Amino acid sequence: MSEPMVAAPGGGAEPDPWALLGGRAYCEALVEQLSRQFGADFVAIGDRRIGAVDRVRCLVSRFDGLPVDDLDMECEATAAGEVLRQGRVQVTAGGVRARFPRDEICAEEGIQSYVGVALCRPDGEAMGLIQAAWRRAVPADLCQQVAALMDAHRPRLAAEVAAMQVEAALAALAVGCDGAGTAETFGWLAEQLQRAFNARAAFIAERREETTDSYRVLACCAGGLRLPVAADAVVSFSGAPCASLRDQPEAHAARDVLEAGDWQASFAAGGAEEICALQSYLGFAIRDAEGQMIGHFALLHDRKLERGGLDNRLIEVFLARIGRDLRRRRDDRRRNEEERAAPVAPEVRSFDQLAGTVAHEFNNVLAAMQGRTELALACLGGGHPAERHVEVVAEGVQAATGLVRQLLCAGREGGDAPPEIATEIAPDTAPGTAPDPAARDAAPPPSMADRRRILVVDDEETVRRAVAGLLKLRGCDVSLADGCDAALALQGSGGPFDGAVIDMNMPGRGGWETLSQLRAAQPGLSAVMMSGFAISAADAGFPALADVQVLDKPFTKEHLYQAVLG
Repeated sequence: MSEPMVAAPGGGAEPDPWALLGGRAYCEALVEQLSRQFGADFVAIGDRRIGAVDRVRCLVSRFDGLPVDDLDMECEATAAGEVLRQGRVQVTAGGVRARFPRDEICAEEGIQSYVGVALCRPDGEAMGLIQAAWRRAVPADLCQQVAALMDAHRPRLAAEVAAMQVEAALAALAVGCDGAGTAETFGWLAEQLQRAFNARAAFIAERREETTDSYRVLACCAGGLRLPVAADAVVSFSGAPCASLRDQPEAHAARDVLEAGDWQASFAAGGAEEICALQSYLGFAIRDAEGQMIGHFALLHDRKLERGGLDNRLIEVFLARIGRDLRRRRDDRRRNEEERAAPVAPEVRSFDQLAGTVAHEFNNVLAAMQGRTELALACLGGGHPAERHVEVVAEGVQAATGLVRQLLCAGREGGDAPPEIATEIAPDTAPGTAPDPAARDAAPPPSMADRRRILVVDDEETVRRAVAGLLKLRGCDVSLADGCDAALALQGSGGPFDGAVIDMNMPGRGGWETLSQLRAAQPGLSAVMMSGFAISAADAGFPALADVQVLDKPFTKEHLYQAVLG
């Protein structure tokens, strides 16, 4: 005799057993119960994957009572595809193979009876389904019982499947793709967009800096496949559905608008006819810190695409991630243009670039070594047997500092001067001179009431940890950030700070831009800039920061304390 029918969620006065379950555990319990209670040979909960051929990926499934992993099936000409296309309940009590002769699973497994219920987004489009099948013809009333139970669980199931889809998208973004800002990264992001929102196609574009009336397509994905032929296509804003994104955060267009303009011509010319046959468009603007549009991404579909059917968290994550890569691409392009525009002979410019690159990296190493030797000497105390050995290391660091400056000077003698070199050296940091042991202990740490909160920003972990260690010796509370975005996030969650120590030369947004944005949120923030070779605030485009002190890497802790703590 069969077991009592499972109660629907919240369906009676008794405590709801389903309320104790969530996520995958809830789905597994429902699939197992349907398999045991109704004797179904196959039960599965799956999500829809739009591609060149739409598919169903089974999130949880059982075949002959046993769990099955990684089950994936095509939707075309199948019972599951019929459920997804119609977006409702499908019941076939016998004769499934005759009704769907091209359904390979039905043919291979001898399926005769089938029940499926669509799981829909808020806008009504099916994003997945729950289905059960038997190798025998089962009574129609049993099929109706199964359909009724599935339908009762449908709202909860739809929410759980949507949550699992979001988790999968966030997990993919967390792993990421190497080479931020490159063509490969934008292609990968277009794939993630199309998959995460289950749209028929998606593309990413940047607004061209040299003109305000067009944008450049960086990557496009349709039906799960990248379309490299569309990359770098230049499209006019005129007549395009994304034209309003220059003033608005979002843009929506239906088929009549899409067909009216010639904005798709570049896609068609490149062979991406898939883009031209779509019926709805939803675009999102990406802006920089000043609110200027720097690019956008768009989703396109062959059915109605509603904003309310999309997950807000995913939209915000994609806006932040794609925005970061667009800013890096723009910064790299500007830097390359400035280098190409410099009136210096190629061989001289190559030497200058080599000198600057070597000096920057070497100074980071020296700065970390300088900080660590200072920390070691402070911990050893006077008279320790190892003290003199550490002092010799410190002397070597200072000697290496002089060699780096000679390298930079040689680069300047070869042609026009490279970025301004910070040459101020504290009296106790002359090359070949170890720090004065007496000065190491001259200033005791402040009391708890006087502790200062300092933010250290540097893309090199060894440097920022060394600087943090020195500041902690003076009783400071130190927060660490590996770049502009991390610094702004820390300021928002843990600020305000009493001061900041920032590396001038970081990938993407450099030190001057980082400080400018920190001060926009916290006016008057005291700051010190670190650099092995410095670009003045005015030359970097931030004349309001001209009064900020610059520390030449490497520096001693006394020099750091004087600059940061006064």
